[in-house]
Formats: sequence, C-alpha cells, structure tokens
Amino acid sequence: MTVMENYEQERIEYLRTLRAWDETVPTSLAPSALEVRSKEVIDEVRSERSARKRRSFVSDSSAVLNYIADATRKYGFRAQRALVQCARDEREAELSQNLSEHLASTVKEAIADALETQLRCDIILASEPIPNYDREMEEFVREVLQGRKDEEIVAEIGVSFVSKQNLKTLEGLKWLDGEVINTYLQLIQRRSSNSSTLPRSYCFNTFLYDKVSKIGHSAVKRWTRKINIFDYDLVFFPIHLGNHWTLAYADIRKKTLRYCDSMGGKNPKCLAALFDYLKIESVEKTKRALDDEWKTESISGKIPQQQNTNDCGVFSCVFADYISRDAAFNFSQADMPNLRNLVKYELLKGKMIKE
Repeated sequence: MTVMENYEQERIEYLRTLRAWDETVPTSLAPSALEVRSKEVIDEVRSERSARKRRSFVSDSSAVLNYIADATRKYGFRAQRALVQCARDEREAELSQNLSEHLASTVKEAIADALETQLRCDIILASEPIPNYDREMEEFVREVLQGRKDEEIVAEIGVSFVSKQNLKTLEGLKWLDGEVINTYLQLIQRRSSNSSTLPRSYCFNTFLYDKVSKIGHSAVKRWTRKINIFDYDLVFFPIHLGNHWTLAYADIRKKTLRYCDSMGGKNPKCLAALFDYLKIESVEKTKRALDDEWKTESISGKIPQQQNTNDCGVFSCVFADYISRDAAFNFSQADMPNLRNLVKYELLKGKMIKE
C-alpha cells in the first residue's frame, strides 16, 4: 500500500470518527436561567391566594413568558448551535492533529522501509563496466567450434554440459536452451567455490522448480542428500514457466527469498512453492524451522527489464552472475547482443570473465 493510499484510508477513518462523535452531541442543552425563572414565576402565580392578584399576575407573567419563549427561540438555539459548533471545532482540531501526527509517522516508516529495502537489496558493490566481446574472444570461440558437429559436447561444467547445437541458441534473438542456463549456473557455482571473497553460491537446475511446484519437496528430497543448502550464502533457482525464463534465489545471509523477472512479473505462487520447500528443507537439514525473520519478495520492479520476448533466458543468467558477486545491475536490453556472446565465450572457456 502506497503512502497516498494510507493517507486516503486515514482520512476516511477520520471522517467516520468525526461523524460518530457528532451523533453523541446532545441536541439540547440544560435549561437557561430565563427558563428556570419562568418556572419560578408560574409557581408564584399558582400560590397566590387572591384570584384578582392571580389573574393580574398571570396576565403580567404571560407577557414575561412570551418574552422568555421568544428570547429562548431566538437566542437559545443560536447559543446551542454555537456551543455545539465550538465543541465540534475543538474535536475536529484534536482529530486533525492526531491524524497529522499519525500520517507523519506513517511517512517516516515508509521512508525507513524504502531505505532499508534499498540497503538490503543485492546492490552492494559498484559494478565495473561490462566487458566488450572483442576480436580475441571471437577468434577463441571460432577455433573451439570449428569442425565440431552439432550434437558434440563443447562445454562441460560440473554435472551439466552443452552441445554445439545448445550453444547456437545464444545467437541472434533465439530463445535460450535450458542446458545453457544449467551449465552457466554451474560455472557461477564453481567460481564461488574457488573464491575466498565471493559469497558461497549453490545453483539448482531448471528441473527443481518444475517438480516442487507440481509434487512438492518429496519429489526432490534426495537432491540435497550430500549437501546442506543453508551452509551457503546464496541458493539459485532457475524458473521455467513454459515460454518464459525467470530466476529466484534465497539469500541465506539476509533470510530472504527473492523473485527476479525481466518482464516485471511477481509470481507469488512460485515464491510460495519455493518457500515451502525451504521450510521443509530447513527442518530436515538443521532440525529447526525457519525463523520469523524470513520473508519473500519480488524485486522485478527494481531490476533491468527486457524489451522483447526473446532475451529472458539471457537476463536470468546475467542476473545470477551479478547477484552471485553482490554487484549492482548496470546492464539493459541494449547490452543483450554483447552479453549473449560473453556467455558463449565464458562457457567455452570454462571460466567467468569476472572471477
């Protein structure tokens, strides 16, 4: 909810409170002094023994009573209205002051939350300029691929590999092959394990989310029998949505599960499925539940966005690269042709350019 939505909600609540208070204001006030005196006059008239005096007194008092009634109607009502309006103004001023103080507090909290989000976001180190795919890199790629058959394996990282045919999906505006994504994430994981300064990263393949979303933790329970993902700083989950690639990752350091979509999607269903997976995995691996500090969030509105329908896989790979080294996102759609070539070069080289 935005600050303006909060303000509008508070304003409506204020008007309701003021209306409820108005209903409690008495419609009439205590009898005025004139009214009290008029009753005393009537009592005196009734106690008068002399009929003549009584008739004369009543005649005189009638004029007085008429005068009192006229004065009461004329001035008493105005006095009542003035008193009610005065009390209403005081109440309104009090509520307005309370509302202003509350709104000021709400704005401060919103600013604090925004600053916290910015500080806690994975934008810690200033990124260096994106390397250019130069002639030396191009020559290396050409030599490695020359004479290779399409089905031949040209890069193998960890348990993943790509063929020459897989690698061709990095050309032009082709939709990225899942094996390219899996192998690239394995390259990121290997860089992490060989570094003493980068966050420790663990990368699942593109099949984990498919099984978790359809079956649940039991379908992938054995996938981590030799590891504890909570021993790492970052855990990556490439997401295949049928015709779109996205990325989710768990920041164990900050107890946060985040979702990254280069087309702006939030996908709460994905976050919920992965969060359930993490909760069960935590109990099985650490013998305790995730604490209440854990949260999920989509940061799709804070990351570079694609301007076509073809580059989602490349965006997801590059997101993982930057996140895995706590680097600020400094790329855009215009960088995609260069980044496609860099990913191809890194896969064939078996090494990330930024180690």
